[in-house]
Amino acid sequence: MADAVTVDELHPGDHACLTFTDPDERLDLVAEFVADGLHRGQRVICFTDSLSPDELAAELAMREVAAVAAIGSGQLTLYASHDAPAVEGGATAERMVALIAAERHRAARRGVPGLRVAADMCWAGRPMAVDQLLTFERQAASLFTDGRLTAICQYDRETFDAVTLAFAADAHHKTIAALAYHDTPLLRICRQHRPAGCASPGRWTTRTWSRSARRSPRRCGWTTTSTSTSPSCVSSTSPPRRPSCRAPWRCPRRAG
Repeated sequence: MADAVTVDELHPGDHACLTFTDPDERLDLVAEFVADGLHRGQRVICFTDSLSPDELAAELAMREVAAVAAIGSGQLTLYASHDAPAVEGGATAERMVALIAAERHRAARRGVPGLRVAADMCWAGRPMAVDQLLTFERQAASLFTDGRLTAICQYDRETFDAVTLAFAADAHHKTIAALAYHDTPLLRICRQHRPAGCASPGRWTTRTWSRSARRSPRRCGWTTTSTSTSPSCVSSTSPPRRPSCRAPWRCPRRAG
């Protein structure tokens, strides 16, 4: 069974699976993975399907990743799954594995300290492609033996069925999970890597909360700062609510 880790706990040679529901949470984790690889001087490749390469570059830049400069220097490459040079004619397991193997060999020959791959696996969710997914994951496993390749395969829960997601989890050494500080059906607060802080996926970010508090500190129910690594206040006796100028719940630290 795969070990569950946060994205900053990955090591060279790890083959990790990321299953996600919230696209922003996924992009935050991918941005941290890419930024760490660039910082280490590694070659970084992103296969993107749900977003175009230009859209992904913009998302990375918005998350404080120097994507444009890295693309210009050749350290970072963003491929649409169907446009990668080795997968002309459509993504297949053999073509994808061959491309990654070639990039891994090229990085080693140039003295680059490793290759990172972030793969959006939505291409395998199309009709007749699921068998390619199984082949890809099995064949790709042999590329991780020398520790020069680190990869995250991303699976959208709205694209893949439960059986496929279970296979994906079993086919990887590790699974990536966001660090959640508070997780209930009503509210989820998790660590945001880029920029550093906390986020409530799909609703509010810490910067939004902080700006609301500065504009109306007397009316805003709770606040947190954009540099904190945990929620500044989560009541153990009262359920936290989505920030609102009319929220009756108040932070116990501010009471009185």
